[in-house]
Amino acid sequence: MAALAVSEPIPDEMAIKLCDQVCADNRGKWYTFRGLWCWGCRTFSKGDATKRCYASKDGNRGCPQMNERWDTLVTQWGGKRRNRRLV
Repeated sequence: MAALAVSEPIPDEMAIKLCDQVCADNRGKWYTFRGLWCWGCRTFSKGDATKRCYASKDGNRGCPQMNERWDTLVTQWGGKRRNRRLV
């Protein structure tokens, strides 16, 4: 198995799905760092996906919460990007 590149880009569709999942996990947790981060990102992006934190770096790698989840998924898939349904 090939080593996973840390900078593996996240496809746009998957980035939106991952962001929505992370936000759902953090909803109502404004008192935590992760919850506050999501709240601020969603509030100040005003629904525009191109203004969310993940879109601030190349390959949609601007949000550490999404990066962690994406890297876990890619590792489970054997280092291959696939358009799989997120669980």
